[in-house]
Amino acid sequence: MLEAEKRAKQEGRTLLVLDTREGDPSNSLYTSLGYIQAGRIPDYAKSANGEFHPTIFYYKKTN
Repeated sequence: MLEAEKRAKQEGRTLLVLDTREGDPSNSLYTSLGYIQAGRIPDYAKSANGEFHPTIFYYKKTN
């Protein structure tokens, strides 16, 4: 993840945006890396069993 951020910065990216299903372990990872929660969309991600789950959007400035 840190390598991807480094590459994005080298390419002149100033804002990184990502999302992940609410409740996944990646939520803790992203906040620990300095990403800020921007919002939640209900019923966005569909799991293998057909159930829908909310997603959380995060952003981080690279400058």
